[in-house]
Amino acid sequence: MKKYDYIIVGNGISGNFLAHHLLNYDSKLKILIIFDDQLIPASELNAGFFTMGSFSFLEKIYNEKPWLISILQENVLAVKKLAKSLSCTIIEKGSLTIVDYPLTSKVNEFFDSFEYLKEKDSWGKINGVYNSIDFSANPKVFLNSFRKFNQQRGVEYLSKSILPGDSSLSQGKRVLFATNGFTQNTSLNKFGLAVQPQRAQIQEISVPTRLGASPNIYHPEHRIYFRFIENKMLIGGLRTLDSKNENTTEMEVNEKIQTALFDYATKFLDEKFSFPSEQIKINNQWSGIMGFTSDELPVVKSLEKNAYYIGGFSGHGNGFSYWLTRELIYFLNNSNKSSQYFKHFYLK
Repeated sequence: MKKYDYIIVGNGISGNFLAHHLLNYDSKLKILIIFDDQLIPASELNAGFFTMGSFSFLEKIYNEKPWLISILQENVLAVKKLAKSLSCTIIEKGSLTIVDYPLTSKVNEFFDSFEYLKEKDSWGKINGVYNSIDFSANPKVFLNSFRKFNQQRGVEYLSKSILPGDSSLSQGKRVLFATNGFTQNTSLNKFGLAVQPQRAQIQEISVPTRLGASPNIYHPEHRIYFRFIENKMLIGGLRTLDSKNENTTEMEVNEKIQTALFDYATKFLDEKFSFPSEQIKINNQWSGIMGFTSDELPVVKSLEKNAYYIGGFSGHGNGFSYWLTRELIYFLNNSNKSSQYFKHFYLK
């Protein structure tokens, strides 16, 4: 039976970042990524946002944990650099949060401290808060390119339905769980893993005129996010509209939420571009499974000797995972020494 230095369970963005950082630490490590091809990672199914988060999220972070702002900024810039090195097509349009309330003096201090955030009457004549750092890309293309890059560096991939305690995990000196597929599994929950699944609904809509590429646009009042590329609108969100049924690992379409997303889209397109509703069509609808924590910040959890869980990114995997996976690898390979902020995410 072949032995590995690390077995990573999960083939999404965080699982592949773990392999990436491990090889940066030691290029000779033997690494196996195990994944269930029935559980497509949420990072592969999202609308292509690579972002620090909406302004409402950043405002909350600024008020509660201001040191996180620089981490989010570092993360997005690092992922953008990686995407470019993989020759992925990226759209550097930033993000725009629709703000329907007056900005406080405290928030204005936030802008003064970080020049990349500013008020701007931007794309589609939407008044809001603009963040120039964010970008967008096709998430499936990015992940497939990333996986090929990891394979070229020696990472092996195995498609297999697996649960914690599976005998095949004994092939690894260390096992790292980086998947939302086990958030309801009792084998992990016995370790006090406070991560709950939350399904996200997304749809692709065709519009009658090519609008070009837009920023990532957030409407926090409705918990909706969307972006445009050519004659398509990608829109998702509204989890709270049916949170009971969305608390699941079943990847199904929720008609109630999908209908509400389309209603919002048609209203927005009518108000901003005078597009008649009969010319707006749904091309595709799908869902993805995210892991949520109570404070909507990710966690690293020691499960047992040489086994760890990383997840609970709460919809911010693309904004957090590069940095946190790197910090976990540093922690594991430096006698459990950690950087200044890793301790805020690590649960013993």
